[in-house]
Amino acid sequence: MTPTYSAVLKRALLAGVLVGIALGVYVLVVVEPVITDAIALEERLGDGHTHAASDAAHTHGDDALVSRRGQLVGGFVASVALGVIVAGVFGTIFAAVRHRLPGRNDFHRSLWLGTVGFVSVALIPGLKYPANPPAVGDAATVGERSVQWLSLVVVSMIAVFFLGRLSVALRSRIDDASRCCVVAVASVGVFGALLVLYPSTPDSISPSAPAALVWDFRLRSLGSLALLWAGIGAGFGLFMNSLTQRATTTVAADVLV
Repeated sequence: MTPTYSAVLKRALLAGVLVGIALGVYVLVVVEPVITDAIALEERLGDGHTHAASDAAHTHGDDALVSRRGQLVGGFVASVALGVIVAGVFGTIFAAVRHRLPGRNDFHRSLWLGTVGFVSVALIPGLKYPANPPAVGDAATVGERSVQWLSLVVVSMIAVFFLGRLSVALRSRIDDASRCCVVAVASVGVFGALLVLYPSTPDSISPSAPAALVWDFRLRSLGSLALLWAGIGAGFGLFMNSLTQRATTTVAADVLV
């Protein structure tokens, strides 16, 4: 039995809310301490003008446009919103290609789609253009970096589409083990080429920024994306598996009656 789009979307949004809450907690507990350290570094190393601006932005609640506490609350709300948006898109794609996804059940199909989403949208762009903590990178290059990152995300998703088409084309020609090997090799080649051919980031990191701080932030940020995609893939998969199992049980009971 094929579930309706509305049933799929409801479960995707529910998974998105739950994962968004978990992501918000992760950001507050794991990522924010590094951001606080980066802000403190900015205040210590900045000149008088930078120091005053930093104080106004991060410390002095009277003049700040958004207080530090407001930033934390806003970040939590943004995490929940991100979870819902990504889950909505995830559920829509799942509903459209469910019959083509590999896996014995909807849980495995959802996990597979979540893995593909993480690799193409988070891992590959994150390896080429890793995130930097506040006050460490060059603010003047934000626009250029955003364009580079977004274009790499789009190209990675296009590459995933064609790799999927390659897998479908090989399904009737070679055995599954050989097909998986061919697609895996092609994936490594395609994504490796993207990492090599795409231009390097224009962002420059100040020599005064500790490498441990930069890499700690990058790894924790990548961890938040892993949590997002793994949570949606697993949570939505569990909800969908429960739905399809109930539907199968109902149909079987109707047949017996």
